[in-house]
Amino acid sequence: VNTNPMYTPREVEHQLKDSGATAMVIFENACSTLQQVLANTPVRKVIVTGVGDLLGFPKGPIVNFMLRHVKKMVPAWDLPGAVRFNDVLSRGASLTLDPVEPGPEDVAFLQYTGGTTGVAKGAVLTHRNLVANTVQIVTWGNLGEIPGAVVITALPLYHIFALTSNCLTFVYVGGQNVLITNPRDMK
Repeated sequence: VNTNPMYTPREVEHQLKDSGATAMVIFENACSTLQQVLANTPVRKVIVTGVGDLLGFPKGPIVNFMLRHVKKMVPAWDLPGAVRFNDVLSRGASLTLDPVEPGPEDVAFLQYTGGTTGVAKGAVLTHRNLVANTVQIVTWGNLGEIPGAVVITALPLYHIFALTSNCLTFVYVGGQNVLITNPRDMK
């Protein structure tokens, strides 16, 4: 279940309850919103990530410090028991992964509507749905394989259009997405 990081606490609570999500990976800028509703949801495991977490040393810690303490872009939050994304990756590196073979009718994820006609509703997307949509776009666009292709992804990936036409399609053809997290701030 992908979630709009700009959702209000009420919207986050609805989506988490409706989906039955029990774990969440969250961008630290949205943690203060989750903090307000977490106790009312089935979520019991929270993994927190920051912008600089995968940038390596020293760039990553510097970026996170600047965003948290200089630019003050990360609101204060407290989520007891939450773990950092990099810690999860470190712990997981020594574990083995049991292979899972998803079938075409297995649920890949729930895609929530924008809620413009009421509360957001979850649409079930199967692996077959996602593969079919991706192959349709590649075929319609006559994209074939284009390794090294770069696409600017200015639309949010929690929206089905960007998820399919940018992320999934360009991964499928061997390209790269450059995510513009805030297209309103083009400087």
